[in-house]
Parts: sequence; C-alpha cells; structure tokens
Amino acid sequence: MQANATLATLLDVPRSALVQRPFSDLVARADQDIWYRLRRHPLGPDMTHAVELRLRQGAGARAGACGGEGPSVWVQLTATVSRDDVNQPVLHIAVSNISKLKQAEQDLRCSQQTLARSNADLRRFSEITAHHLQEPARRMASYADLLGRQLAGKHDDPELQMSLDFIAQQARYQQNLLRDVQRYLAADQPLGQLEWVDASAVAAQVVEKLADRLAASGACLTVGELPPVWFDAARLGDVFELLIDNALRHGAGPAKPATGPTELPDDQAGDEIGDAARPLQIRIDGECAGNLLRLRVSDNGPGIEPQYRERVFRPFERLQSGGDGTGIGLALVRRIAESGGGSAWIEASPDGGCSVVLELPQAKASP
Repeated sequence: MQANATLATLLDVPRSALVQRPFSDLVARADQDIWYRLRRHPLGPDMTHAVELRLRQGAGARAGACGGEGPSVWVQLTATVSRDDVNQPVLHIAVSNISKLKQAEQDLRCSQQTLARSNADLRRFSEITAHHLQEPARRMASYADLLGRQLAGKHDDPELQMSLDFIAQQARYQQNLLRDVQRYLAADQPLGQLEWVDASAVAAQVVEKLADRLAASGACLTVGELPPVWFDAARLGDVFELLIDNALRHGAGPAKPATGPTELPDDQAGDEIGDAARPLQIRIDGECAGNLLRLRVSDNGPGIEPQYRERVFRPFERLQSGGDGTGIGLALVRRIAESGGGSAWIEASPDGGCSVVLELPQAKASP
C-alpha cells in the first residue's frame, strides 16, 4: 500500500514500482518460506516479530516473482500490526539493511574454519613430532644404561660415571617430557564416555596405584566424601594422579622463601620432599556449590605465595630447581578442567600448605 523512498533506494527501484505489489515479489526465492512464516505468525497489539532474509535488488525486484534472481541484499524485517481508521488490521514492516553484519558473520565463519584447520594441523604435527622423538630418547636411555653396565667395575673415574649418569637421567627426562607434551595436547578430549563418575572410587584406584610411592615418602593420604562428577573416569583419574604427584613433589616441612618462577623445563611449584620430621599430609575432598562442583587436593607443605599461584599453571614453570618432573602437571590439570567448562586454581590450605581446586559445572542434575 505504501513504501518510503529509503526502501526504494535500498532495492534500487522507483518508488512507484513498489506500491500495489505483493511484498513476496521482492523476497528472494530461497527465502520465500521465511516470508510465509512471518505472514502466518500471530501478532497482537504491541507485539512484534522479526526475521532475516534477502530482498531482490534492481532488475530482479522490478521483474517480480517470475523474474531472474539478480543481486540481493540481506535485511531484517520487523513486523507489527495496527488498526486503520475503519478498524481494519494493517501490517507494518520495518526494513533494516544488515548486509554488512551478514558479511562480517560470513568472514568470521571463514576465519573460524581456517583457524580450526590450522589448529588441527598444528596439533597433529605436534603429536607426530613428539611420537617420533620418543624413539631416539628411548634408545639414548637404553644405550646409556648398557654402557654403564659394560663399564661397571672397569673404571674408577668419578667424572666419567657422573657423565654417564647425566646422559641417562637426561634421556629419561626427555622421554617423560615428550610423554607429557602428548598428554597436554590431548587433554581437552575425553578419554571415554561422559557419565556420572564415582569420584571416590576413582580416587581410591589412584591411591592404590601410587601406594608404593606414598609409603616410600611417608605421606599420609586421606580421601573424604566426594560427590559424583559428570566427566570421563580416565581424565578424572589423571587429575587425581597429577595432583597427588604435585603434593608429593611439593613435600612437607617449613615454608621456603619463593625465589620466583623460571622458564627451565622442570616440574611445577616445589620439587623437593621437605623435612622428613614433618610427615606429609594429603587430603582429597569435594563439595557442591549450586550448579558447580569443586574437588580439592590439599597438603601441609610449604605452600605457594599468592603472587605465584597463577603463574605455576603455565607449562614448564617452577619455583625451585631440581627434581625430575616436566613442569606440565598443573598445566594439564587446568587444561582438563577448562575442556569441561571449568577452571583450576590454588588457594591456601587450612594445614598451612596449599590446596589445588578443580571446579566443574554440573550441567545435569546429580543422580
């Protein structure tokens, strides 16, 4: 019935060519169903309904529904209904040009696809590289051990023995480092079906696996009541193992002054077993907070000063030198947590050490 000059300019047709025509003539063929659903949508007073579709421009708009498609423009149609002077319903349509927005969305999709392909290629390359580097590291460790056995009792040169021990130690470190790099790259992918996991049972399995190491360290580990976790059991077990390993490396004893993180490829905060006179106490517990679940592994070790608690989650960060760790443990824990929409952080432990907290959203109601 009516059309303003702005719409005529947008469609590149004379204003007179729009009046007394079905609006469907202007809608691109591919979007006719969208227009049909808009017309069928019930509208009452003070109600609006908006859709996005393409309108024909130029010759295509002048030709109408039977003409060629030609160029088109993306628009948003916002429909409202009012009453005229004789109380008949009148459909009003506001037409907004969103072609730039649609182009930006398309560019973003293309960029995301390109980035996803690049990330997949980089991840695959990293995994293959780590895999192929494992074999020379294994051979180096094997031949260093073989050479050590062949020379056993045949020399009394302490420097020679130190060199042999260093080669063997570095070869094993490289094997562990490559293993953990592979684990880090794959940490965001579930290792099994996502389901309700009995966290207490998973923790008990990890404790049994580490029983010899716990006994050798003299540490006492207790597991409190843990709520069920919506996760995959394999990676949840990895989290418990990594955090117990971190606590054992952190050790017990009087707090040591932090010297600041370094970039050396060593383990995360604390690598030494502390003062044996102060037995290491490790506790695993958990709690639900609304729709969030928190698992906490605490110890009575030296702790970590607040200014360093975030930095130790970066790969290869450490607070003290020494040890045979790879420095990826806490980074792995956070990567696993973030893959499930959660997070991980460090806070002070009631026993004077530190607590590593794993927080996960519970998307489903607990059984």
